[in-house]
Amino acid sequence: MTQAGDGYLKLLEAERAAIVFVSASAGDARAFRELVDGNRWLVVNVPDLIGARAAIDKLHPRLVVCDTRIEGQGSWRDLLRERDARPGFALVVASRHADAALWPEFLNLGAADVLEKPFAIEDVERVIVLAFQRAPEERGVVAGESVPHAAPCSRRG
Repeated sequence: MTQAGDGYLKLLEAERAAIVFVSASAGDARAFRELVDGNRWLVVNVPDLIGARAAIDKLHPRLVVCDTRIEGQGSWRDLLRERDARPGFALVVASRHADAALWPEFLNLGAADVLEKPFAIEDVERVIVLAFQRAPEERGVVAGESVPHAAPCSRRG
């Protein structure tokens, strides 16, 4: 098993927590949920920013996965502001079009990582470990300064 896989198993033993998945695509939500152990993680799918804000307020997730394309006005960048206002969750951007030019943009703007679609189990495990192992003050912007973010996941062939 990979190093991320080992960390994932330790986290499964430790706690059950919420993951908010923001996407209007029922197929993407289903694919993500199938890769996550539902007995250990509460995966809540919301289609838009209004639902995302409500889920963040109610569930206090450790991880928010947001599609680059979401319904309504706004974008995943709006969730960066939510994260900055209420630190405590890692924001991961999911994209079918995460090419080499977009990945640095996502990470430089403050995303903790990027998940390429279609999702792979090792990538999903990696972002869960990332979200749950980072201290709250390391998730996002602290006192107006950026902190280091994870390297983007490797592209599959």
